[in-house]
Amino acid sequence: MQISKGKHSKKYEEYFQKHKTAILEDFFTFLRFPSISADPFHKKDILACAEWVGNFLKQMGFQVEQWTTPVNPVVFGEYKAKKKESPTLLIYCHYDVQPVDPLELWKTPPFTPTLVEGEVVARGACDNKGQCFYTLSALRAFLEMANKEGLHIKVLIDGEEETGSRGLFHVLQERKERLQADYAVIVDSNIPSLQQPAVTLGCRGIVTFDVECVGSNVDLHSGQLGGIALNPLRALVEMLAQVWDKDGRIQIEGFYEGIRPFDEKQLIQVDTQELIDKFQLQGLYHEKGFSLLQSNWLRPTFEINGLSGGYAGPGFKTVIPAKASCKISCRLVDGQEAQHVAACVERFLKKTIAKGMELRVELHQGANAYVTSSKSLFARKIKQAYEDTLGIEAGFILSGGSLPICAKIAEVSGADTVCMGYGLDDDYIHAPNEHFGVDRLQYGLMTLGSLLELLNV
Repeated sequence: MQISKGKHSKKYEEYFQKHKTAILEDFFTFLRFPSISADPFHKKDILACAEWVGNFLKQMGFQVEQWTTPVNPVVFGEYKAKKKESPTLLIYCHYDVQPVDPLELWKTPPFTPTLVEGEVVARGACDNKGQCFYTLSALRAFLEMANKEGLHIKVLIDGEEETGSRGLFHVLQERKERLQADYAVIVDSNIPSLQQPAVTLGCRGIVTFDVECVGSNVDLHSGQLGGIALNPLRALVEMLAQVWDKDGRIQIEGFYEGIRPFDEKQLIQVDTQELIDKFQLQGLYHEKGFSLLQSNWLRPTFEINGLSGGYAGPGFKTVIPAKASCKISCRLVDGQEAQHVAACVERFLKKTIAKGMELRVELHQGANAYVTSSKSLFARKIKQAYEDTLGIEAGFILSGGSLPICAKIAEVSGADTVCMGYGLDDDYIHAPNEHFGVDRLQYGLMTLGSLLELLNV
């Protein structure tokens, strides 16, 4: 539904147009850092990127600290309003990015940002440097143009969200007092489309595992020992096949324990057919009794993310592999405890694997789901900021993805916490040719600017 645009967003639109060239130059500089947190080779790039972000905040008047963690540094910035009793807004983004593989599928070099038909193509263009940068630009615009008396601002910029935020988790508790806030916004989410803006009320949690099945001390000749030795690949796939029943329900004892119902009336309806068409999905699957959208937003999952073993190179090698391995992730919903689910999964796998096989299960860091209500004052403010910017009525959605740090930030800061963003499902995040529209860079700046004005009392 068309509605009137707000006065605040108009001011920030004019700011973007006036400074567009400089904004894009700074954005491209940010994108050129190959700040890949998964690859130790890029540690120097991570450190350089963190330094650049810290300097950007300093130049607009923030007091900046670089928090050392066991992994990558966290950039923390604070701006204090003149009125001590003013509310405090905490903003979370991240400056690290995913690896670029497979490199040969990129049409342009991943760390040479390129403008193609209004879209900036680069690794991190959307996730999360694009969203992080319109946030930084909105803060700069706000501090240049607004009455700065009535809003304290804290900025937390993570250096390893793409690998689970282990370092940030490590320091959050000891920095608890520094992070206290009235409101917290996680600027790292999507909207269904520019014609259907929406505030993200929550995201699923996650636990991940590396699993290895060992059957012998060396690869075996598949003729000499074929029919005698149980193949670890076969043992692994037979074990995994027992996870679901014919209706798609996960058969792991205790897996669904604690799930809390969610009032779906709060949420807008999103056309899943659009997603199917965008990604040319060849097969659809969901738990019986639940729609595709419910299965994506409100139900937990068990996914096999990778399966390997034996020989998969050119030609042929007739072996029974000594071992086989797989990677597993489980998306969790509100009420599920990550540690409990992890224990249930490990117990199931070890109980189900064929006799004689040695099974090794390595649990990586997990995180609980997070949800808030559409009745939240802060969620309503963000809804208004979207509407002020786009002139379209905004709604509320959930995310099928995970932001591992989200629930912990809400807990530690004590803030009313909401997710927002301008990502689209076809931005190719985590894939070759990731991109982000210049129009959405502008809308993001306008929306954050409008939100800052709405909170500035």
